[in-house]
Amino acid sequence: MTSLGARHPAVIEVQAQADRLRRMIDEEVNRTAQSARSEYESSRANEDALARSLEALKHNALVTNEAMVTLRELERDVQASRAVYEAFLVRARETGEQERLDTKNIRVISRADPPLNRSFPPSNLMLALAGLVLGVGAGVGITLLRGLGDAVRPAAAPRPGVPVLAVLPGVEQPPDLRVVSAPKSRFARDIRKVYEAVRASHKERGNPSLLVVASGGEDDDGAAVALNLAAVGAATERVLLIDADLEQRALIAVDADQSEAGLVDVAVGRRVLSDVVVRDRETNINLVPFVAPNSRRDREIKDQDIRSAFAQTKHFDMVIVAAVDSDRDPSGRFFAGLVDHIVLVARTEDDAGAIEQLVSRFGLDARKIRGAVLTSAEAA
Repeated sequence: MTSLGARHPAVIEVQAQADRLRRMIDEEVNRTAQSARSEYESSRANEDALARSLEALKHNALVTNEAMVTLRELERDVQASRAVYEAFLVRARETGEQERLDTKNIRVISRADPPLNRSFPPSNLMLALAGLVLGVGAGVGITLLRGLGDAVRPAAAPRPGVPVLAVLPGVEQPPDLRVVSAPKSRFARDIRKVYEAVRASHKERGNPSLLVVASGGEDDDGAAVALNLAAVGAATERVLLIDADLEQRALIAVDADQSEAGLVDVAVGRRVLSDVVVRDRETNINLVPFVAPNSRRDREIKDQDIRSAFAQTKHFDMVIVAAVDSDRDPSGRFFAGLVDHIVLVARTEDDAGAIEQLVSRFGLDARKIRGAVLTSAEAA
């Protein structure tokens, strides 16, 4: 351009070639864009067709499911009708056989002769001798059983409808761990019998759970019984003790770090169960309060929340809930619906009406009661 002018034929030729190349490039770009647009429109049409096919298949699946439900109902009706029809055929066949039975050719071959002696019942003499022998044997047996019963009868008579699992001497307040301090004592032996009785009565799948509820007043021995049962189990198993008593007497009786949260905090989702469970170093008992002093209710707690939190305790070998009379604290009545077994704790001087009143509060859950543990007023 510097040596040739703008109107030089070579320059004009080069510019013309450049213009042609630009037009060719534009035409190629347009053709490519048109081709891509056509492919896009085709793909979009295919997508719409597939979507319509999918909706049609969904509709056909729903119609097929409804038809299958109707088919199953019809099959059940057919089976029921077939059963009725077959029973009718059997009955009709039996009736036809009975109609064809000819009773006119029946005749008496010979008359029956009465027996000389009866075969049954025995003669009066044999009955008298048998009655004498049975009477003497029954009298001797009753005498022996009465003497044996007087020798082994507990200090208190069993309450109506509730068997007595053990009669324990009174415990100190606050409750002590006597099965640990005196493992060979009568108290420890009887507590082990109660624990083994609950274990033996568990026939369902999964690990058992036990509610220990006391019927007495403020100085009842329910916390002591629950704590000693947990200590017996913790010697060989992983035992969790839930203190549902608002005074937390079972937790105060052991030398363990007090938890800052309780089972209600697990129910509302503030904490997990492993964070609120503490372990007593001396007895290996795992402990958790139902409501801790620092527990907070961020929202309304429903019964299902407590059930879900309690279900998380199933990985323990035994779960023991210590509670008081449901008339004083409704949590005992609520836990009765969650546990597998119930053991009542009462004083020997309590009348039968107190036990019956406590049993009546459990309603249908009273079938879970395995027995009562009686404690005497005097300490051992």
